[in-house]
Amino acid sequence: MSINSTIKYLYSIESRGMKFGLENTFELLKYFKNPQNNFRSIHIAGTNGKGSTTALIASVLMEAGFNVGIYSSPHLVRFNERIKINGKEISNKNLSKLTNKLKSKINKSDYTFFEVTTAICFKYFSDKKIDFAVIETGLGGRLDATNIVNPIVSVITKIDKDHTEILGNNLKQIAFEKGGIIKNKIPVVVSRNSKVILDELSKIAKNKNSKLILSDNIETKNYKSKLIGKHQTENLKTALATINILRQNNLAEISDSEIKLGIENVLINTHLHARYEQISNSPKIFCDVAHNPNAIKNLVIQIKKESKSKIKIIFGVMKDKNFKPMLKDLLKISNEIYFVHPNIDRALNYFDLPFGFQNNKKIINPNKPIDIFGAELLEKLSPTDFLLVTGSHYVVGEFLKIFKKDLTRNQINFKLHNN
Repeated sequence: MSINSTIKYLYSIESRGMKFGLENTFELLKYFKNPQNNFRSIHIAGTNGKGSTTALIASVLMEAGFNVGIYSSPHLVRFNERIKINGKEISNKNLSKLTNKLKSKINKSDYTFFEVTTAICFKYFSDKKIDFAVIETGLGGRLDATNIVNPIVSVITKIDKDHTEILGNNLKQIAFEKGGIIKNKIPVVVSRNSKVILDELSKIAKNKNSKLILSDNIETKNYKSKLIGKHQTENLKTALATINILRQNNLAEISDSEIKLGIENVLINTHLHARYEQISNSPKIFCDVAHNPNAIKNLVIQIKKESKSKIKIIFGVMKDKNFKPMLKDLLKISNEIYFVHPNIDRALNYFDLPFGFQNNKKIINPNKPIDIFGAELLEKLSPTDFLLVTGSHYVVGEFLKIFKKDLTRNQINFKLHNN
């Protein structure tokens, strides 16, 4: 299959929806002769901070000379971003080849999009003989397709209310689902969380004879990272605690200098994007995939520290998100919030907003696709403007596509921010 046919085929499977349980993934991986057993894995669950923590751990391992796979979701611009080795995306050739190998099996059953992409990823990692895979759960943990791995360490980042219709309506239930990645006698590193969450995770760890390590007391002052914000300090602590476990248990030989380099070079090594990422300095343009209330709250706190002026915001989320507190927080820093609808059926439409938000003059309905509206807005920005693009990965991804396209065509002359 060509890469266009491959991507179209993979996206066609999305119509099957989501399914929670491990049976299908076990079947697909058995077909591939259980490639997940051919590399050491670090399994990461949580509501916020998974992507940054994954990148930090992977970057340190890369600096130590290991071949490191990263499996994350969703992507921003290209599907290939989900599957990387040493920061390099899976090639179109390899993606098409592995999809084609599974196609006849996929067509005979009801495997979901995430189950299929997980199987492809693990087969690719095995074929390329990686040393470590740092694997993010897709949603939840206990019944997530990635939970077929037997990791050398499990990691649970900040937990908050999200996907409540699936994971539960309270923090204890959500912690139970996330804590489902804890394995028998395998250590688990846990980020700073509320008492109810820590109590639930501690109970699961005790039942599994798993040592629980709290990352809260890890010292970070000797490390410099270009990931900005107090919440990123928590992610850094979690990553460092995980690296400590690898060293203490003789699972990886990593020097102090390699840890420092890994933290410092995290963006270069892993190509992590849209974590309060500045893509232009004049005008100032920031992108951040803050797609739930806690993430938006942290983002607003960070912006208040850096800017006293009101900013323009492009924002959009999925229908299952608790968008009201998100909009309320964003209104504290902006007089212009452009509520956009990314090109996906699950996206929340402007006309789905309660009347109070539709009637708010600060919340504007562009009533245009993001690519058209974004291009028009970019042309109107002055060198002193401040634009924030946030919310769903799909919103940020669609904006980045048109931003890069306009730069390529020289339609606008931005002074780019140099990371």
